[in-house]
Order: sequence, then structure tokens, then C-alpha cells
Amino acid sequence: MADFVNRSEELDRLRALYESDDAELAVIFGRRRLGKTALVKQSLTQEDNAIVYQAKQKTSALQLQQFIETAAESSRLNERWIYLLCNYYHLIAREPRRLRVE
Repeated sequence: MADFVNRSEELDRLRALYESDDAELAVIFGRRRLGKTALVKQSLTQEDNAIVYQAKQKTSALQLQQFIETAAESSRLNERWIYLLCNYYHLIAREPRRLRVE
């Protein structure tokens, strides 16, 4: 945990969301290269039902296909999933009207 100095509160908050009986959404944003993805991946080390997908600068159709393939490759999934979508801005940059949340 030495790589996550002063991040114990953030890790605890994420893990509490994973344990919730309700559907939850956590949005983690900030400048590039601050360790957002690493933080979330660290929070998932005890979870065996997580899907991690790293968005790229591609069309939404290709992104969706690649996400489905990523999910299908995971043999550890049960009924309750945790989705980690990294770089959401790549999804909305190409087709913002299709993927915008209002």
C-alpha cells in the first residue's frame, strides 16, 4: 500500500461502494497521470467479480464490441459485477451525443 500514500480514505470509500446492496456509481476524475486508474485497480484487489476495460480513441461501436469481449473473457464473474471503465472521455470525444449522460 506504500504506492498509495494518503489514499486510504479513497480506497475505503470505493470498497464500501462494492459492498453496498444498491447499485452504485463512482466517478473519479482529475488531470492525466495522477493515478486514478491505479487507485481503482488497487481497490479491486480483493474482488473477483470485476471487469476492467480501458477505453481507447475509437468509435463507440468498436468500444462496445471490445468491452463485450473483455467481459466474455472473464471466467470469474458471478451475478454481481463491478465495472471499471477507464478514460471515459475517449468514449464521449468521438460521439458525444450517443454517450452523454443527462
